[in-house]
Amino acid sequence: MNEFKIRAYGRMELAQLYSPELTDIAAYRKMKKWISLCPGLLQRLYDLGYESKRRSFTPLEVRVIVDALGEPWKSGEVKHRFSNRKAMLYHL
Repeated sequence: MNEFKIRAYGRMELAQLYSPELTDIAAYRKMKKWISLCPGLLQRLYDLGYESKRRSFTPLEVRVIVDALGEPWKSGEVKHRFSNRKAMLYHL
């Protein structure tokens, strides 16, 4: 398997690496949800100059996302981490 490279990615391009089984837009929506559920991640991205209307992530933004969510090749870990949180949210 190829090693994940930190570089600029289109937002849907990066999302597809995390959820290749989904359509572009569904993968992006899922990644956005993961970003919002990860404590402090969205604020860290905003601190770096992230703008939600922009269609790409800078290499530094990608590094911050990968540090928080894990590498896309290991997205099963991300899915497991957030499936537990989702179950907790439904019980509140």
